[in-house]
Amino acid sequence: MTFRKILSILTVLLLCADLTLVPLSWILYAAGMPGVHSLLSASGIRWLFSSSVSVLSTPLTAWLFMMAMSAGTLARSGLCNLLKTKGLRWSRYTFRERFGMKVFWGLLSVCLIVLAFLTLSPHAVLLSVTGSLFPSPFSEGLVAVGCVMVALLSFSFAYTSGQFRQLTDLSESFVYGMMLFAPLFVVCFLASMLYCHASYVFY
Repeated sequence: MTFRKILSILTVLLLCADLTLVPLSWILYAAGMPGVHSLLSASGIRWLFSSSVSVLSTPLTAWLFMMAMSAGTLARSGLCNLLKTKGLRWSRYTFRERFGMKVFWGLLSVCLIVLAFLTLSPHAVLLSVTGSLFPSPFSEGLVAVGCVMVALLSFSFAYTSGQFRQLTDLSESFVYGMMLFAPLFVVCFLASMLYCHASYVFY
């Protein structure tokens, strides 16, 4: 079974579960079950309308959005294909590819040095009050920092190696990433919606 097939099944199951929860909440509420709120009551309908945006305002949605853009940039940059076909044998690289790899490793080194300074030095800015990394501002923004680094390194390599030639190539790589992650966005939205609805009904 392919990954997209699994996502399609998950989409249908989540949608059916959420649609079933709406009349089920009314039935359980009418039966007098304690601690249950109906989504079809006056307060439930008001909650549905007022929380329609907050369903999407979840960290998982933001992480998926950033991962999609960085993955699209990495896929379109040609870096993975280059390493897969030519490895690290510099003699097989063209001049532009060698220059792009030098820029890639240089920027990666700068990023790692900056991260080390912000996390490993005494009284580092990104450490918690107790001086630990987990939990800390660094751990909370780890996904975002990783995605930004991947995107920065990818399009730097792509432009310096000649894979990207126009500014529109960057935006197209972002769109390509969104297309790759589109099924995950649907599953994430439905899962968030089901979780929010179930939280209202049973808590």
